[in-house]
Amino acid sequence: MKLPSKTGFYMKIAALLFTAFLLGVIVAEATSPASTFYISGGVYPGAPSYTVWKEGSNYFAKNANGFIEYSGTNASQTINAILTSHYSVFIMHGTYVLDTKIVLNYGNIGISGEGNSTILSYSGTDTAIEIGDGSTDIRNWWIKNIGIVIGLGATGIRVNGDTYYGKLDEITIQATASSSIGIDFKATSNWEGYHQVYFPYISEALQGIRFSGAQAKTGIMIYGGVLKGRGSAIANGIGLNITNVNTLQVHGMGISAYETAVQVNTSYANFFNGLRMESVIYGSVLASDASQNRFFDCSIVTYTTAIVNDGAANRYKYWYGDKYTEIAANLSVTGAVNSFDIVHGLFLPPEVIHVTAEQSGQGDYWISVVDATKITLSFTNQPGGSAWWFLVYIAISE
Repeated sequence: MKLPSKTGFYMKIAALLFTAFLLGVIVAEATSPASTFYISGGVYPGAPSYTVWKEGSNYFAKNANGFIEYSGTNASQTINAILTSHYSVFIMHGTYVLDTKIVLNYGNIGISGEGNSTILSYSGTDTAIEIGDGSTDIRNWWIKNIGIVIGLGATGIRVNGDTYYGKLDEITIQATASSSIGIDFKATSNWEGYHQVYFPYISEALQGIRFSGAQAKTGIMIYGGVLKGRGSAIANGIGLNITNVNTLQVHGMGISAYETAVQVNTSYANFFNGLRMESVIYGSVLASDASQNRFFDCSIVTYTTAIVNDGAANRYKYWYGDKYTEIAANLSVTGAVNSFDIVHGLFLPPEVIHVTAEQSGQGDYWISVVDATKITLSFTNQPGGSAWWFLVYIAISE
């Protein structure tokens, strides 16, 4: 019998080993796909519907399969071109100069970025990002990890009526001029609700977060974040400005504003917990048509009036100084008067009231009337043309 040569034998062994190697590669490829997907890679299924990026002055948008569908030198046009259906859009790091607003007018749609590395710099006077047109039912939308820069008279994000179940997550808005608004929930012809806002940071806006329009805004929740208003040269600066809102919840937010930290108008059954408020003039102001609002475990630092409560059935549990208080005010009294009324708006007449005169010319001073609606502070002498100041607060606990 003729034996095979050693050369042929080794060649066959090598061929078998190579075949086994190929089969192993094929099996490995079939059973062990790569465990890491890069969201900017544009490779399905690891990518969003569209990825947007810039190279120099050019902007590009590729789909989930990596195919570039849109490109141009106008960031607004490139981004809006892909927001025509129910898509998720990821905007890579860089500064995107917007000359017109970005519009989300579909449900199940959202924009996300790389935090403060993704900046939308809006040069107009309308709004950088607008959700809905006020008449189209928009549900389940989101904006996440985006930085926005706005100028004179502009709004960072406007959420119109007829929008529901939206989410704003870690949004930074920097205003560079006066008369600007950070976030505006604006329901004019249809109501809106059930939105969630997580950790917004809004700086130098005339109004940090505003709820405007004649229709109701309901079931909105805000968690954490900072609203930092403009300086003393800007009057009427409001951190949180609330109109026609019910069942709003705000938790753990820091607010610094020139005129008013929190303003509540025509709103009821809202809940504020753990707010840190700083202002030059007012801490919180509840108008006569604000009722059944709750402030608990909040603190106020202000130079004038901590709490103005002209509404009914509103409840407070504030830290003012080293005590819990329901009302705190630094009152200025002038004219030919010997008393001053303070409307408290509480459920029951208060029992513990602290008053401190900040001068000596008023003579004796005392609380002469406490009833279901007001407290009357009386004093022996009349201030005339000179302002007399009294610090008044109602303590919950001693």
